[in-house]
Amino acid sequence: MPRPKPRGRPFKPGQSGNPAGRKPGATVLSDCLRELASQPGPGGLTHAQRLAAVIWRRAEAGDMRAAALIADRLEGKPGQRVEVAGLDFSGGGISGAVMRASAELEAADREAEAKAKGGGNRQ
Repeated sequence: MPRPKPRGRPFKPGQSGNPAGRKPGATVLSDCLRELASQPGPGGLTHAQRLAAVIWRRAEAGDMRAAALIADRLEGKPGQRVEVAGLDFSGGGISGAVMRASAELEAADREAEAKAKGGGNRQ
């Protein structure tokens, strides 16, 4: 009977599951694909150029996945909205929130420095 898989985290904190890592000079799939894509194929076009033409034709024919792939490659993927609990993002957008958070951190740093110097602004 096979031994059941360990549940949770099989490695201790700080312990790698692959301590030796990838061996130097190991073949990487992405490197092989780049090499193949740059080689000329039939008609004098590289394999990458032929693949791009196929994707383009599919997008023109209405394939939305092909159209999205082209848009993502040409324009970059659109940013995703992220909500963070506890921060007020109203007014000023994210840059305003960053500025307010930065000001709060600076004020906290000044307060901590004042306490460390002997109690702040006592006279």
